[in-house]
Amino acid sequence: MLASLSTWLAAQSISLDRVEVVPSLTGTGLSARSLVGAQAGDTILELRHGACLTARVAYADREFGRDLQLLADRVGPGFGSVALAAFLAAERVRDFKAESWYAGSAAEQLGSAALSRESAWSPVTRAYWDMPSAALDSDLIPLVRQGIQLVLPQVELAARRAWVPGAAQANVASRKQTWSRDELTGVLGDAFARVLAHQWPTPPPTLPSLAVAAEPNAVASLEDEPAQRWGYSDDAPEGPALLPPLQGLLCRGDDHADRGNIILGVPPQPRAGSRASDVSVRCIATRRIERGDLLIISRP
Repeated sequence: MLASLSTWLAAQSISLDRVEVVPSLTGTGLSARSLVGAQAGDTILELRHGACLTARVAYADREFGRDLQLLADRVGPGFGSVALAAFLAAERVRDFKAESWYAGSAAEQLGSAALSRESAWSPVTRAYWDMPSAALDSDLIPLVRQGIQLVLPQVELAARRAWVPGAAQANVASRKQTWSRDELTGVLGDAFARVLAHQWPTPPPTLPSLAVAAEPNAVASLEDEPAQRWGYSDDAPEGPALLPPLQGLLCRGDDHADRGNIILGVPPQPRAGSRASDVSVRCIATRRIERGDLLIISRP
């Protein structure tokens, strides 16, 4: 998991050479450590749009994305988190492989060998499933049950298409061949719990400048003004998102914010032609960071 997520992050970030992905001190999940010293206001890490797992990814799924989009159009605001949970569950039942038997796919034309290709999001989704399960707030359980019923048919579809009698991967002991409805309901419930615990419900505040954003008072004043989208380019995603699950840095649900040394936010609108035009989030230092320090997000 460490190697695959590090490689994936390298393709989705700018200046990853300043950060090292390491096992967390708790023994579960991953953390990030600074490879360089930094002063307050220095940029530590920038992530491109492709690092934000949003509902857009679920709607683009070639097996059930169109069905999810129709549900989103019918349900309205708030469906983004449901779509994320459906996608996370589908990744699990497909064993983190790419979508399989959609019409005209290579798998349909060439057979089961095409199913061995890893999903484009597998380093992120696998990392979330490797984390301990999260507990659902009791107040949210009725809403989660409704969400499960909405998207259970789509996850059932993914599970059916992932199972191919006689396929090579069906002989792998770690791969489950069939799923009952009760089991899929459980997977979806667990996916909802992980999404609700770790998602960024809205993009973080826009950082007006490195100097201002590094000031604690300025950070607090921006917390009530989330950015409209994850960036300013025309293709910037919007809505709730799961970022790469680096505990204390990008992953919500962390309880070490009192030791924070960075802040994460959407960068200001870049100049035309700037290399930062496709950056969704920027991490900057809020105080002096020494080489080897763990990077932990500060929250007011």
